[in-house]
Amino acid sequence: MRGAGFLAIWSDIAPNNLTDYRHWLTREHTTERVTTKGFLASRVFRAARADIHRFFILYELEAPQGARRACLPCAPQCTNAMVATYHAAAR
Repeated sequence: MRGAGFLAIWSDIAPNNLTDYRHWLTREHTTERVTTKGFLASRVFRAARADIHRFFILYELEAPQGARRACLPCAPQCTNAMVATYHAAAR
């Protein structure tokens, strides 16, 4: 990783919201984040099993403090679709 920090997010998505969530995540959210000061890159991973709608997003940050910018309000496609979400930030 290039930066001194990272932000990791695990999300479980309701099956009926999966298409909208994937479109929002790949077409809007990740682009918005990597153009935010302090964010260097993002990677999105999905569970390999088709019956599990779990995503892991890893953001590379210039510094761990950049994780605060990730608390910007999310679009309804994100908040309405999530069943559970977990965050971790570190250096």
